Amino acid sequence: MKINPNISAAVFSILTDTVASPPSRLVDESAAPDTQVRRASSSAGQQRPKKRRLSKQRTLEEPESVKVRIYRDEVEMPFDIGVTPKTTAQHVVFKMVERTRAKLQMTLCLVEVIEALHLERRLEDHELVLDVLGRWPADSSNKLVFKNAPTKYALWERPQLPHAVLNAICDDNEVPVIEGILHEKPPLKKSWRKRFFQLEHLGLLANTSSDDKALTKKESMEMIAMFADHDIFTSFANDKVNVGPTQFCIFLKPHESDLRADLKSICAANAEEFVRWIAAMRMMKYGAQLRTNYNAVRNQFIAMAKMKKQLSRQGLYGVKPARH
Repeated sequence: MKINPNISAAVFSILTDTVASPPSRLVDESAAPDTQVRRASSSAGQQRPKKRRLSKQRTLEEPESVKVRIYRDEVEMPFDIGVTPKTTAQHVVFKMVERTRAKLQMTLCLVEVIEALHLERRLEDHELVLDVLGRWPADSSNKLVFKNAPTKYALWERPQLPHAVLNAICDDNEVPVIEGILHEKPPLKKSWRKRFFQLEHLGLLANTSSDDKALTKKESMEMIAMFADHDIFTSFANDKVNVGPTQFCIFLKPHESDLRADLKSICAANAEEFVRWIAAMRMMKYGAQLRTNYNAVRNQFIAMAKMKKQLSRQGLYGVKPARH
């Protein structure tokens, strides 16, 4: 489904307030007109307590906003965006579109960049931005980058796994075994070795045997990375730091560490295997939430297209209808 992305700032503002903002922010109480009928006998002192109560109530309903610095791809000047503990990555994407006047596209996203390790990952739509920032060391050079990722929803639009596998993972049914031989680089080692790996909902398993003849022996498997406390990263494009047997490397980084010694580094033989393993890991980690994310944004764009069409008919958007 292709939708014209050229939506005016006015229409975009209406739509994002409707479909992208948390319910508690749909009404701006401070901007509402004072509809209260003031009686002649009422004094200023009688009005103040009510205003204080409204202010206190609003504080309880709306968490305090903090400024987060967001960079734009290929643009040095960052933008300060207000976020709350409930602000998701997709909310920030909409805010950045409004601030930068970028073309509104489904493939826009936030990318977490770990400068010290030359690693990056695309945040999933539902991830809470402050939770991500809370895992960074205080003195880190990490940053969030707003950019376009054409493959953002390729998992659903150009399936990288069979539909039967996607549906089985989403519906918590019996999942087909996802396994194979990959290269692995042990922590603080320079050389890579072949190892048999297997995915399950909890994380990544690997064969403990060092004997090449027992490479695919499944009796001796160990969990090397739990998805609950690891994120899935890839290296920068044309990176000269994270060099493997091929350019198709995957890195599992613990939430609480930016140390290279704590990385789990694996490498696929070709682009097809690389895409399949990344897709399978994301599905195992997030499950049905990824399908929910895609459907939510798709429905938002459908709503935007319908509103644009309706406003165009009323002469409120684009070219006004000719007068007869």
